[in-house]
Amino acid sequence: RRAGVMLYVITLFSSLLIGIFLHIFFGAATEKSDDIPPYVQRKSLSPADFTGSVKRGFSTLLQVSAFLLFFAAVIGCLSALPRFSALPPILSALLAGGLEMTSGISLAESTVSPENAYLLTAFLTGFAGLSVCLQLFSVSEGTELRLLPYLAAKTVHGLLNAGFAALYLYLRKPEFSPARGVLAAGTTST
Repeated sequence: RRAGVMLYVITLFSSLLIGIFLHIFFGAATEKSDDIPPYVQRKSLSPADFTGSVKRGFSTLLQVSAFLLFFAAVIGCLSALPRFSALPPILSALLAGGLEMTSGISLAESTVSPENAYLLTAFLTGFAGLSVCLQLFSVSEGTELRLLPYLAAKTVHGLLNAGFAALYLYLRKPEFSPARGVLAAGTTST
């Protein structure tokens, strides 16, 4: 648990460092009142604001779910390929996690040493995977967000996370106990 809490703290700290760096070197974005949606400019909300937000929320939910399903299918297809199975476990977990974070973390947890799984989880938590990146871009269409600078910042975030996680492992030397799956813990043999 302590290692998980530390990973959370590491991710927050790395995010803060990335935010400060981007602010210092690329300046703060200033919003013009023209760019602020009308429902934010008004002091009161109308029923149409509520119904509109529910509609937009449902649409966003569908977009995010579509990306999750798409990348789960891609990773499933990749896993069926003999060449993917022949890759070193850490490389296949990195590839899967580069596409979809939780799939890579799950694969790392089940195929590599706990220390390497922790470091890979740290990286993937900062990077977040292509699926999350595309989810963000799908819901932020029409903004000035650019793909390459975003991916560069997320890669640096992942590397910072992995660096701080390696430092944590070096200084604290936590003892990882084998993880038990939710289904394995509650099942009995028949």
